[in-house]
Amino acid sequence: MLDDQLFAFVLTLGAGMLAGFLYDCYRVVRELLRPGKTVVLLGDLLYWLLLTGVVFAVLLAGNQGEVRFYLLLGLGLGALVYLKLFSPAARRLIRALLHAVCRLAMLVLTVSGFLWQVIAFPFKMLYLAFALPCRWAGAGLHCAGRGVGRLGRCYLIPLPARITGGLARRRPGRRGPKHKK
Repeated sequence: MLDDQLFAFVLTLGAGMLAGFLYDCYRVVRELLRPGKTVVLLGDLLYWLLLTGVVFAVLLAGNQGEVRFYLLLGLGLGALVYLKLFSPAARRLIRALLHAVCRLAMLVLTVSGFLWQVIAFPFKMLYLAFALPCRWAGAGLHCAGRGVGRLGRCYLIPLPARITGGLARRRPGRRGPKHKK
């Protein structure tokens, strides 16, 4: 009986220390990101929900879910011991780990960007070799087509008007440009 209670007490001490470590993780992330009040509120809510699940699992495993005063004392004492003895070193370690993870992520992104450039280079060269000359040829044909269109308007369209004496342009009831007063 006493050894079961001692085991449950030590387990809740560990759970209290885990709660302190999780709080340090949350605190370091919050210091680095500096979120607004709403995000801090949601983060606090998430922390307490996570901690409630951890404490419930520890109480269920250690004492069949019975809540006793010495278990609550063990949770509080474990958190206090952690925060007084281990918290400063743990926060430095967490910051260093987050810094290393961020640097590793930047390295991975840089290398993947470089690999993308290496892989895409042949396709860019194919584009330059085939698509650009076709584009230039199309632009040239477009300019040439506009020139042909201008020539057609100047020389081909007035021809029927010359043949018919300008009747095609005149409308009944209106005088043409030659009969202005």
